[in-house]
Amino acid sequence: MSKVPRELPVRLIRRALLVALIGFLVSVVALYVLGRMGRPDAVGSSTGSLLDGNDTDLQFSGEGFDYEVSRSGRKVIHVKAQRVLSTKGDDYELQGVELSMIRQDEGEYRLVSDSAFYNLETQAASFRGNVRFTGPQGVYLTADGLELVDDGRLIVSSSPVRFRFLERFRGRAERLRITPGRNIFILAGKVEVETLPGDASPMSLQCRRFAFERDRHLLRAEGSVKLRRGDDYLRARRISVTLSEDERRIEFIQARWDVFGGVRQAVEDGSTSNVSFEGRELSVTLEGDPEVPKRAELLRGPYGPAALSVKDASGLRRRIKADYLVADFVDGDLRQAQGTDNVVMDEFVDVEPEVILRRACGDTAVANFANGELGSFRLEGDVELHEDALQATGSRVDMADPESEVALTGDPAWVIREQGELRAPQIVYDSQRKEVRASEPAKAILHQGSGAGASLGGSTTGEPIRIEAKQAVWSDLAETVSFTGDVRAWQGENFMLADELTGELATSRLIASGGVKTVWRPAEGDADSEGEVATRLPAEPLEVTASHLVYDQSEKILTYSGDARAVQAKRIMLCQEIQAHLSEDDEFDEIICLESARLEDGETGHVVTGDRMVYRPDDDRATVTGNPVVMIDGKGGRIQGKELLYDFVTGTARVRSENRLVSEESTNGETEP
Repeated sequence: MSKVPRELPVRLIRRALLVALIGFLVSVVALYVLGRMGRPDAVGSSTGSLLDGNDTDLQFSGEGFDYEVSRSGRKVIHVKAQRVLSTKGDDYELQGVELSMIRQDEGEYRLVSDSAFYNLETQAASFRGNVRFTGPQGVYLTADGLELVDDGRLIVSSSPVRFRFLERFRGRAERLRITPGRNIFILAGKVEVETLPGDASPMSLQCRRFAFERDRHLLRAEGSVKLRRGDDYLRARRISVTLSEDERRIEFIQARWDVFGGVRQAVEDGSTSNVSFEGRELSVTLEGDPEVPKRAELLRGPYGPAALSVKDASGLRRRIKADYLVADFVDGDLRQAQGTDNVVMDEFVDVEPEVILRRACGDTAVANFANGELGSFRLEGDVELHEDALQATGSRVDMADPESEVALTGDPAWVIREQGELRAPQIVYDSQRKEVRASEPAKAILHQGSGAGASLGGSTTGEPIRIEAKQAVWSDLAETVSFTGDVRAWQGENFMLADELTGELATSRLIASGGVKTVWRPAEGDADSEGEVATRLPAEPLEVTASHLVYDQSEKILTYSGDARAVQAKRIMLCQEIQAHLSEDDEFDEIICLESARLEDGETGHVVTGDRMVYRPDDDRATVTGNPVVMIDGKGGRIQGKELLYDFVTGTARVRSENRLVSEESTNGETEP
């Protein structure tokens, strides 16, 4: 991230507008002072020498005019001219004029022109022809003419002016106007100010009108104002600067209408970043000597919000938009930015059109800056977060830094994905690992066909899977969604309990471990011609417990392992592994028990053991095979063979012993042919 520069547009304005131009404007006011002390003050409508045309009214002429005014023994004004002409109309012309005024601080203003015109009655005066004005701090002005008009209330230029000051700046303006009585100085037309060629820190100012109201200590540039210093710039329709009483410091700056600016800043790793801002109005309060910003406020415009953005060397830009932005500084360094109302924080690649990588929206925001970089960020209110395929809502978003985890809190906070939703009091998103973590209690909804588990298997209703746990992790890189701690999952009336549950999005597998328990209630079938409703399972739910469960959705197989146990009413099946095969419509087709299979019929008391058992719920029969298969009836009778077909409805079994088929009734315990 970039370091936010200490020299905001405030710094640029101070050097370009205050120190430089004010020196020039203060100097020009000497013209008015000269007029009030009895010397040429301002302009009439003369366009040439008084000797042009008819000169019959000439009163006198003289050579080598020299005049001084002293106060308390100190020379304050000195006027010299090569020649003086007079007419009876009280008009005077001085040719080869040199005027100088010495201030109390010994600074000297000097005005030279080819000629000066002065009328004693109207106090109108003008300086014409190669007018050159110099003053302290390297002030230098040239123009074809300067005039005093409106009974001495205005000093104006009758031609474009060019100026130079501080031995560093130069500029031009089409018009100059001074209102001495109100201490207002104005440059107008196409005003341009720039540093001299070769300056170490090039700077320029362009505007249509520049004014200095000295009694109010106010500087104002208006009309397409463009201020630039190196790669830094500020644009606005008007920029105002309030000065201290002694006019040595800037106290307040305000830029209004179509405000836009940017600053390039070198960061600690040697790269550069760009800080830009825009809005309707920018206000900056300054403190110290030299001045540094203390607080800045930026308001939204009629067509868009206020915005502050930072772009790093990689082209990634982070932007805060709001109706109202406030920035606080410490020793000139930006420490905190606050946004109020309709806040939007974007991360995007700085190309056209914008490629938004992350967007967070809310009511208020606080962004902290440390060591020149954007640090922690908090967004509060009705918060929304958008990134890639992730959407989240809550009441608060926190980031330690823009590249770290994002913490979303709420009652609850929600994360919405294409595959489903995740809810929790706090949800953390790690953009580097592409991982979402939810804290207790974590709740999720997985949609049908999402790949995270289309169903829990067996007689599903088409509803989404709902899951609750202490914690949840949704990983895009691993393509998994995992739940740990007292996991409960249900779909319709079917449910699952486990210590851990993981859905694999890529393989469409659902994996559970630790005290796994699933319960399915049979779905009702279609009614027959007599109105009877058929079911694939008996009316009682089927409960299966085991240490582990793997559900392969693509193969439609649920595999329970580790002391697997299936119970339906009084029917119990036990083995090391149970495989439940589903039909095309996700109903149980057959259930297979492997390794140490055992069947118990609570109705008859029969117990059957073998190596493998296949149970088909649709016909209420189980086939047990093994070496051998043994059945003990409720009275202790025993039979055995290679294969046994057990009928749960009748409580009878048919046993095949080698090549002989035998049958056994539940009452005798002997094998019959």
